[in-house]
Amino acid sequence: MSEHIKLAENIILIDVPGLNETIINLVRFFEGSISRKLNKVDLETWIIDLALDAGLREGEHRTQILFVYDDTASFLEYCTTRELKSVDGWGCRNQFGEFIFSAISSEGLASRESVFFDLLQITLNSEDVKRLILLPAENEYGERLHELLEDTGHLTSPDANKDIIRFFPAKTSVSSRYRSEVLIFSLMHALGVRSEDLDLIR
Repeated sequence: MSEHIKLAENIILIDVPGLNETIINLVRFFEGSISRKLNKVDLETWIIDLALDAGLREGEHRTQILFVYDDTASFLEYCTTRELKSVDGWGCRNQFGEFIFSAISSEGLASRESVFFDLLQITLNSEDVKRLILLPAENEYGERLHELLEDTGHLTSPDANKDIIRFFPAKTSVSSRYRSEVLIFSLMHALGVRSEDLDLIR
């Protein structure tokens, strides 16, 4: 993979099976607790919520969303747009700028984990990227990701100019020098979980 690719100022790097696992667990928990069906996730709305949680604000920004997948998951669970092939090359514009979607299959290249880390390294090395938002597959390589991010000079050098945000499925006690955020908040909003639903499960 070339390290001279022109990248957007904001990159959202998503491991699809990792995202699917979080959505499936969340839907099963809430639908089993509140006895009603949840909404399907509207991809554009959810991505905006996610970006806002990571610090994006209104303006002429450019954000690239990179979905990494393999033959175990070539679609998005509980989303109005399921097929990743239909997501690839899609874009939209709103008050937060331009959003460009890409779906990258690891099939025939390497493992999905390897492709995720290759893309991560490219974005870390790119001077174009100012905000890097990560949604890994926590159960598969979360510890490896933590070690890499803690060791990278992008977090420790005096001229570090990257905001690195890692989304965990739920609240975490992991101590880190990068920002940690909670993934389920934006997903709950996208799925239509209401405040009264939360009252039912307390």
